[in-house]
Order: sequence, then C-alpha cells, then structure tokens
Amino acid sequence: MDIHLYNLQRIMLYKSILLIDDDLDDAEILFEAVKSLEEKIICRIVTSPVLALEELKSGQNLPELIFLDLNMPIMSGPEFLQQLKKEAALEHIPVIVYSSHTIEIMQKLTQQFDKVRCISKPNDYKELVCVLQDIL
Repeated sequence: MDIHLYNLQRIMLYKSILLIDDDLDDAEILFEAVKSLEEKIICRIVTSPVLALEELKSGQNLPELIFLDLNMPIMSGPEFLQQLKKEAALEHIPVIVYSSHTIEIMQKLTQQFDKVRCISKPNDYKELVCVLQDIL
C-alpha cells in the first residue's frame, strides 16, 4: 500500500482586497485580521465609497475582492453596489457586505445583486479572523 504525503498549504483565493468603510477603526481592524491570515495579501482601505468607485472606474489596480460597509454617509452600501454592478469591467468583482445589521436585513438590501455575500461585523477579533479564514 502506497502512502502519499501531501504538503497542505493554506491557499488564499484572493491576493488583493479593497476595504470600503467610513469608520477607519473598523476598517483597520478588518485590515489587521486579513493580514494576520496572509501577509502577502494586498489590502487597501478607502473611507469614501464615492472615491472608491472613482478609483475602481479608472481600472487601475482592480481588487479581486471588496469588503463594503453597508451604512455610510453620502453613498450607502446598496447605492455603491448599484453603481458598481452597472460597470461591465467591475460587475464580476465579488463583494462582501458587512455591517452590524442582521444577515436577514443585509440580504434583503442586497438581494438584487450578484456575487454579494453578507456577514455581520463580529464583536470579537478572534471571531472575525475565523470568519475571514472561511472567506479567504
């Protein structure tokens, strides 16, 4: 009987992530949690969804994944998604909507959009890392 040993390495699905959250503290916690899982992931934080959308439309440095806060001033998460999904060059980018709202409320607000997943903002850093580990 042959026994094959495999070197199991954690394979990260995403190499570049854009975090869009007007609360810099929340964005930095998410950033640190992502980096704790994989240092090589390029993670950028943009605190304005309007600026993030402009940057994305420019087509430079497109992320492979977007984390999007649901509640932001000037442009809400659902408004951002509506604009993002209108752009053929951007509509393929998967989005993780995260908020302190319940999953049910987030899903109701984002149900019309493809490639959108919803997660609640965990209260605990370790719990956040576990949630991110499942996603990344």
